[in-house]
Amino acid sequence: MGATGNTAALLNDIVGKNSAAINTASDLIGTAADFSGAIGGILSVIGLLLNRGNQTQAELQDILNTIQSDFQQLGAQIKAGDIVQRLTNLVNDLSDAESASQNLTAEAESQPPLTDAERIVQIEKCTTALNALSPPVLWALPFNDQIFWTDQGEYLVTVHSVTVDVGYGQQAPSADSNGLVFSYLYVLPAYLYALSLFLTVAGALDSNLISDYGDSVIRPAADLLKARHDEIVGQPGAEPPVDGITLLSPGAWDGTTLALWVRATGEEGAGLEPGVVPTTDPQGYAWGVQIEYGAVDMFGGDSSMATYTISLQGLPGSPPPGLNSVSTSSTDPTPYHKFQIRLLKRAKDVYQGVGLLNVWGTINQLSGLVGDAPLPRPTFADWSFRRDIVGPANVSTPTGTSLLAIASFIKNTPPADTPSKTLWTSFRDLLEV
Repeated sequence: MGATGNTAALLNDIVGKNSAAINTASDLIGTAADFSGAIGGILSVIGLLLNRGNQTQAELQDILNTIQSDFQQLGAQIKAGDIVQRLTNLVNDLSDAESASQNLTAEAESQPPLTDAERIVQIEKCTTALNALSPPVLWALPFNDQIFWTDQGEYLVTVHSVTVDVGYGQQAPSADSNGLVFSYLYVLPAYLYALSLFLTVAGALDSNLISDYGDSVIRPAADLLKARHDEIVGQPGAEPPVDGITLLSPGAWDGTTLALWVRATGEEGAGLEPGVVPTTDPQGYAWGVQIEYGAVDMFGGDSSMATYTISLQGLPGSPPPGLNSVSTSSTDPTPYHKFQIRLLKRAKDVYQGVGLLNVWGTINQLSGLVGDAPLPRPTFADWSFRRDIVGPANVSTPTGTSLLAIASFIKNTPPADTPSKTLWTSFRDLLEV
């Protein structure tokens, strides 16, 4: 079980291509930033920068090709055509900046040398490209042009001859008054690429890069990336929900609650919970549940979904007791607390899958150039014991929280889903399930 349907897989494919371009452009920015401003610095690695630039160009085209092909598989050729045409127009904004980057070696060796005015002209080609990709209107698409994540039709339960869909359904952001929704696909890696071109050209031609462009270009770019980063993340688990990385799970549960869900009755499936599918033995007796859970990026459709399988002791046909089972009379909340840790891991998967960890690193790289403080750790991708684990585990001793107690909680709380090792299981192993 798990949302592995065609829509989810194809959207993950598109976001994966987008993430690859984000990662390459971010690496390009890092290299350019490391060598910018030093005499001959950029030129000493210009071949590397140009090769990575060519790779980013190819990856940007790959995004468009993937949108075209994957939307076509979903029967949305017209939507694909509209999106690809709109995004292709953005490529024109990069052409002058690309030319300025490719001509750097010849310009540096020109005789007589470039004048200050000529250098500024080349740099302005890059700032123009960067500014062209900055307006919020370019980071939005018509709601009706997009395909969003859904598990509709994948999880069907029949109650009194009535079939009920217990999936979470379409997960889509809220459109504004103009019918537009935020979209970072293609635009975010294109912006990062434009930023890398600026740092390459300006870093090679202006030894006073920071004093000349720190306040006008570099710091605003860091602010824009921070705003886009935070918008994509949203507020997972917030009430009411905030668009971004969205957690999908049923409500709070224990053994008693699960038993109620399994025994749900009613002509219209009253009592069935989204994400919960009763499991049955060969004789048709319900003996447990499969819980679909995970996280979805509302804007791009990237997802990380999994299944929790738990048997219930006290129902006809129940398997023998074990670490994968809970009693139908149990009010112990610890299995659900462990479930929260597993759920958060899926959100971290999406964060990294979208490429946001590299965006976070790029923001800090830019901030370092202009002398601003870096974004504080932990990142959304990091595991923080205090923030992410101690609360859900709720394990304490008279002297405080014990790491051994937390490890035991994760390993020995249903279901049995952690790697088994003779002597020790690392926290990385315990958390990366």
